[in-house]
Amino acid sequence: MEDLEYKPEKRKFIDELTEMEGLTIQMEMLVFLKIWEMSQFLKNLYSLVRILKGENYDWHFKLKTGDDQLGIASAQELIRVHIRDEIHQFSEHVYDIFKLAYKSQIRNSIAHSNYSFLNRNIHPNNKKENVNYSQITNLPFNEWIEMFHATVIIYNSYIWLKNKVNSHFGELALKNDNRLEIRINKADGTEVYYDVSFRPEYSDWRWAG
Repeated sequence: MEDLEYKPEKRKFIDELTEMEGLTIQMEMLVFLKIWEMSQFLKNLYSLVRILKGENYDWHFKLKTGDDQLGIASAQELIRVHIRDEIHQFSEHVYDIFKLAYKSQIRNSIAHSNYSFLNRNIHPNNKKENVNYSQITNLPFNEWIEMFHATVIIYNSYIWLKNKVNSHFGELALKNDNRLEIRINKADGTEVYYDVSFRPEYSDWRWAG
């Protein structure tokens, strides 16, 4: 868009393109919000970080909400602190992609429809003077495109990895009468073991009867 040379006779064409671009971004915003609000997606990313750190799977994962403050963290704190920042020690590249893809202020402005478009810029109306991650006054469309594409890259990579993990353990189960044993850490610190069964026809898992 910015490469188009403005001429009076092109004004109608440029205005139509700008409107179309804005509508496209509105649809991308819905996808962006859906991805970053999926509890299972966030839980699995958090679990991946725990695995990288050599920690047990968290069977008691829970997000903090307005009505329940007993969880690990709010969604935005989980993404920024417990996923993005923790993964930095393992991959600076992945950390940079998360930093590009997720901005709490933009996510919140989309969730509450608290933004406006002007001159190919997104203007979030939720800037907070004393909050470090809420200082954006405008986000150019080109920066939004990079941000959205980084989000899609993360989500597609997540789906790829999830399928690879499921396929790996499915192959192990096929060698063991379609069953595997899993360890569960209880809230009181004790451990129990249960069998799960693999259904090759659906490539999914169930508790073994």
